[in-house]
Amino acid sequence: MSKVTIYTDNNDFILHFQDIKLTNFFIHDKEKGRQLTFEQVGSNKYKIAAIELINLAQQLNSEKLHIYSNNTNEEDESEFFIHEELQVEFSNHAFVDINGYRVTIYISLDKALRFIIDNPPSAKCYFKEVATLITKTADNEFIINTDIITEYVPLQSINAILKNRKNKKEFINTVTINKVSKGNGNEYINNVDFVFSTDNFISLTDEISLNKYETSVMDIWFQFNFEIGPVSSYRFRLPLIPQKTDENWLKYDNDYMMLLKTYPTLGLNNLSIRIIYLKNDVYKHYQTIKQENHFAKHKKSNPKKILLITENDLKAQENGLQFFKYMIKNHSDTFKTYYVISEDSKDIANLMPYKDNIILFKSMEHLKLMLDVDVIAHTHSTNYAYPLVTDYLQSHYNHINKVFIQHGIIGVRNLSKLYGKKYNPTFTNKFIVSSEREKQHVHEILEYDLEEIHITGLARFDQLLQSKSKFKRFSARKRVLIMPTWREQLRDLSNEKFMETTYYKEYQALINDSSFLRLAKQKKLEVNFYLHSNFQKFSPLFHSNFVNVIFEGQYTVQELLQRHGILITDYSSVGLDFALLRRPVLYYQMDATADVEIANSRGFLPGPIFNEKNQLLKYLRKKVRSNKIDASYESFIKDNLYSYSDKKAGERIYNVINSFFDKTKT
Repeated sequence: MSKVTIYTDNNDFILHFQDIKLTNFFIHDKEKGRQLTFEQVGSNKYKIAAIELINLAQQLNSEKLHIYSNNTNEEDESEFFIHEELQVEFSNHAFVDINGYRVTIYISLDKALRFIIDNPPSAKCYFKEVATLITKTADNEFIINTDIITEYVPLQSINAILKNRKNKKEFINTVTINKVSKGNGNEYINNVDFVFSTDNFISLTDEISLNKYETSVMDIWFQFNFEIGPVSSYRFRLPLIPQKTDENWLKYDNDYMMLLKTYPTLGLNNLSIRIIYLKNDVYKHYQTIKQENHFAKHKKSNPKKILLITENDLKAQENGLQFFKYMIKNHSDTFKTYYVISEDSKDIANLMPYKDNIILFKSMEHLKLMLDVDVIAHTHSTNYAYPLVTDYLQSHYNHINKVFIQHGIIGVRNLSKLYGKKYNPTFTNKFIVSSEREKQHVHEILEYDLEEIHITGLARFDQLLQSKSKFKRFSARKRVLIMPTWREQLRDLSNEKFMETTYYKEYQALINDSSFLRLAKQKKLEVNFYLHSNFQKFSPLFHSNFVNVIFEGQYTVQELLQRHGILITDYSSVGLDFALLRRPVLYYQMDATADVEIANSRGFLPGPIFNEKNQLLKYLRKKVRSNKIDASYESFIKDNLYSYSDKKAGERIYNVINSFFDKTKT
């Protein structure tokens, strides 16, 4: 097999070939042709001075220089490529530093031999694949042993990077290669351990959620370090190669264990890690369940059907709470209904009249209950219903009937990656909607079968519509609620950065507008400002002399909608709920977003849209006098928002759930 040895000597680059004959070796420019010829210094040995390469690069105004050659059987000049049969060996450094410049010889992504001036070659040039990957824990460390395949050059070390996807914090650990083996052709098999301690994971988390659902996701990256010289700092994602288990347990402290649950990112199969904290006694019981295979052997003792309801681990305010109350009041004879919530939740107070039906999130009772649960009614992800999510438990969870009772009417957004059947086939068995329009959207966009979609209305509508009367509407006309939704791209900003955004500046200007203040005084208005739960942390940044900033926990969203006569929002789904009360919704859209553009283009919003503050306030003055929704939106509400006008959504949802057991009902 032919071979080329590449090395440097006294500021020269040397190419020494074996079993290959070349008549010429030179630097070639596409526009100017042959420029600089290598000097032949022995049999099949060529050299070129680094200073000559620097001078030529300056003349050509190019950082890259292409190497061309002739072999003995060809007259045509061609760029010199490293073919599969040619062995490559870098015997020392691949670079020369001279006169303040660095010249590096490298093999490009398309396998060409080239020079580059004052820039490192791309790390991608030498990477082939991650061939094997095994995860384990030892001495309270998480260890990933892997074989990384490089081409042409063995690794000296890697930078192993653990990064929190949410807050962008990262830990970097430089680790040496355990062992290098020669692979096929020009391949090197580099065996290396990625090692991260419990403290590394903890240090990257802003707030440890021992009893809550931990939202932090960790990703793992790596960078190359070669003995022959530096390459670009490009970061490679570590892929997830199928493992025997997705569970990697570490000790958090004397009371809690920490699970590092590995899973593949959607579509890309990169390795990601979700952290779950579990009390020691719950952890031990879970291990017993696995070892003794309780799920397969368990026989249910309670004759009643078990229904578990969840919004998320911290919430008991909306559809979940209302349907929970409905089930306790109306169907306790046939269903034992529980609500799962974290012991750290402020909303647990809303459930105190039903103490015997509260299940604390991630508790021993929660884990044991999952053996008996027949149906889960969820407003968000079903993960909030589970004490922990592992591959072992998921195989059981997949057999539990699920009903997605939603947390808002679906408008025009494509939510397929959250709720779509294609992306998440085990998300739910029954999908609750409020209109024929929404049913068709869920069928066409989220790809559920029509028989899986049920027009019932949302459970909270039953309570909401109690405030629909003309008297209640008129008596609330002087209470104005400003309630914009959130922006995902702003969610993780610091307070300082958030205050620089258009979102903050425009709403701060609105609640301090002098003409708004005059209107509020003249008409004796009560004006309240309430941010989406994802933006509640920014509430203290807003100040006004006449607008009250409402904080989460003071009222539920349902209570806020019921007690106000006029709503100002941007494109939040609360506007759709408010319209059911036949009260005016004013859409103030001062920052263009994709969601706004889509909603506007389809005429979906049940209220006038304003881009200017003065126009908004002018229309507000009109609606303070008569806060009935414009007649033009009446038919829109029935056709697009809610097909019913009664207070029987809870009953219809119950019938859907009961259909799992009584096939004669739909």
